[in-house]
Amino acid sequence: MYIRCEKCGWSQDDFYDEGYNPASSLGDLNEYLFGDKQNKLNSIFPEKINGEVMTYKDVIALEYQNYVFKISNMKWTTIKSFKNDPNPTCPNCGSHEFIED
Repeated sequence: MYIRCEKCGWSQDDFYDEGYNPASSLGDLNEYLFGDKQNKLNSIFPEKINGEVMTYKDVIALEYQNYVFKISNMKWTTIKSFKNDPNPTCPNCGSHEFIED
C-alpha cells in the first residue's frame, strides 16, 4: 500500500513491512558484479542508455540509485508511522488529504 496527495499528486514508495523491503531484492543482483559478468550486456533488463544496451553493472547501478531516490523521498516508511502521525501533511504542498492505495 502507498499514499498519494489528493491535491498535488505527490506519492511515495509502498510502505515497508516484514514482507516488503525492496533493499533485500537488490542483494539478488550482486552476483552480476563479480568477474566478467559485470561488463556483459544485460539480458535480464532490456534497458538502454542512449540507444545502447546497458551492461549488468549499469543496470545494477541504476537499481541502487532508484532505491536511494525512493527511500530518501519517503516521509513515512511504515503504515504505522503514517497512522500515528498526529498531523500528516504532504511534503510537497502541505495538504492533509491523502489517498491510500
